[in-house]
Amino acid sequence: MNDGPYHIDIVDKARINNAEKFARKAHSGQTRKGSGIPFIVHPFKVANTVQLFGGSIAQIQAALLHDVVEDAGVTLDEIESTFTKEVRDIVAALSEDKSLPTWKDRKLDYYEKISAPENEAAVLVSLADKMDNLNDTYYEWCVKAEEVFEKFNAPKEEQSWFYRLLIREVYFRVLQYNGSYKGKGHHVIPDLTHIMAQQLSAMGM
Repeated sequence: MNDGPYHIDIVDKARINNAEKFARKAHSGQTRKGSGIPFIVHPFKVANTVQLFGGSIAQIQAALLHDVVEDAGVTLDEIESTFTKEVRDIVAALSEDKSLPTWKDRKLDYYEKISAPENEAAVLVSLADKMDNLNDTYYEWCVKAEEVFEKFNAPKEEQSWFYRLLIREVYFRVLQYNGSYKGKGHHVIPDLTHIMAQQLSAMGM
């Protein structure tokens, strides 16, 4: 990973490298839905975005690990024992409860967790995750059009509802977007919530 907008010392690099290795092993052999792209590419991109935004080391680690519980069978106890309780708590807030009966139940539970004040550290990671998911969908839609939505477990109207709920009620509000986000070192990047909204509108969502 790149050093991002601020210096990361040797100890912090080692902590990030440990999370990278853990995630790579957990997602070994997995691919992104509807493609042959190795799954590990996704958490790496999410972590790079979090680092670019000036996220903490725990947030960067959690970005790398955010799908290992939900998609790779790792337990939260393993996360805590291998890393820290802070990383565990962020990953827990980002992991959907697969025991809930419906897609919408799982999404509402996710929204409730990610919008809880005690889970504020997870919001930046969530934004980077959903932004990457939406980017993948958008660029695939540019090639396949409506066919792209066939791989999802809910229709595009429900997908739109979920993305726009998070943008409006969580990302914009918690991260206080006003055209840009300033991470450490006043590193300014574009307001990605606006870009996400434009992508949704382009796809008729």
